[in-house]
Amino acid sequence: MGLAEHVVAAARAFTAALVADATLLADVPDELLAVLALHLHAARDASDAAATVVTGRLERHVGGVKGKLIASKYPSTSRFLEAEAGLADVTPP
Repeated sequence: MGLAEHVVAAARAFTAALVADATLLADVPDELLAVLALHLHAARDASDAAATVVTGRLERHVGGVKGKLIASKYPSTSRFLEAEAGLADVTPP
């Protein structure tokens, strides 16, 4: 398992633990909750930035610029992300 897969697995495990036990954060001091919230948002921002860089490289080296199919079936990065990542349609109306 690569680093990106570990990040996803850790985030999912953390979320599952919070969902499974509503009292898990009950005794955590307010200051620590604030720090935890900031760390989780920072992690999301950092992973969004990394995803943006990787997606840009995918677009430049496979998709739009080279004209090859992404994942052997998608003609564009936006279609790939819509289908495989469940992102919303980004095509202008």
